Amino acid sequence: MDDSEFTDSDTTGQAMFLRPSSVSKLCISKPHHHGSFTRKLLSHDKSTLACYLIGIILATGLIGSAIFATVVFGFGVGSTHLAKPDPDFYRPNQGQVLLLGDSLTQKGMVQNGWVSRLAQGYVCQHDVLERGYGGYNSRQWVDLVDPVIRDSVTPGTLPALITILLGTNDAYTITASEFRSNMMTIISNIKSKFPSTPLVLFTPPPPLGSNIFASPDKVYQLYQITLDIGVSTASHVIDLWKSFFPLVQTDFVFSRDYNSTVIQDLLLPDGVHLSISGNSIVYTSLYNFLNATFPNLVPGKYSYLLN
Repeated sequence: MDDSEFTDSDTTGQAMFLRPSSVSKLCISKPHHHGSFTRKLLSHDKSTLACYLIGIILATGLIGSAIFATVVFGFGVGSTHLAKPDPDFYRPNQGQVLLLGDSLTQKGMVQNGWVSRLAQGYVCQHDVLERGYGGYNSRQWVDLVDPVIRDSVTPGTLPALITILLGTNDAYTITASEFRSNMMTIISNIKSKFPSTPLVLFTPPPPLGSNIFASPDKVYQLYQITLDIGVSTASHVIDLWKSFFPLVQTDFVFSRDYNSTVIQDLLLPDGVHLSISGNSIVYTSLYNFLNATFPNLVPGKYSYLLN
């Protein structure tokens, strides 16, 4: 190698600086052959030592890059942890859950409400679509069903579950006969669109005796109609009166079984809307129904992801 490639002579003992043009020559320069291996190494010209150092640096960099790629990207691409993913977990659409109703559904979205608990239970399982509108009754829902379904349900898919909770506001403004007619229209419309989707009717829950919205006896009348509609339309019914009065072992009879003191803690001071305890009863009633009737729809399969 020509000494002109260096700024200092090989024998000066000074720090050596390389010109860029000399780097390629370093790796092909031949060492001098004399003495032991150590003496040979020490006696090599500085170009040979520099070549060794460059090789070590490059090798270290390549190894480090390989380790980094394995750690950062390996678990996302080639890791055995995700090599065989649960097909249910990654299914893009397992069906939406559509909840129709009034403020008892709308306010179920509060923390620990029955709707929010259902949404948490269905994490990575189903999208819960809360469509409860405060103050709405069955008459308004007759005209609301089509636009709500059109704007909510993904086109070309079937909802996994649909629930309806109406009757509380009807007890204040709608006759029993109209309530029956409206509910039959709503249910017929939904079943014509989604004949294979489970449709669950909640009976309106019992109110307190002292409230400004609806008298308990009128709500009880609509409760009985909801039970009848479930039979005549082959729909599933969750009986919230029995859930709110758990000691009733047979068919609920208003004059015999209604006791407002039993349900005071289940309702807010207005006597109609659900407290957290009341929300818990609605959620538990739905959960138990699904567990007994549609076990594939039981919420909680991936709830551990929220911990």
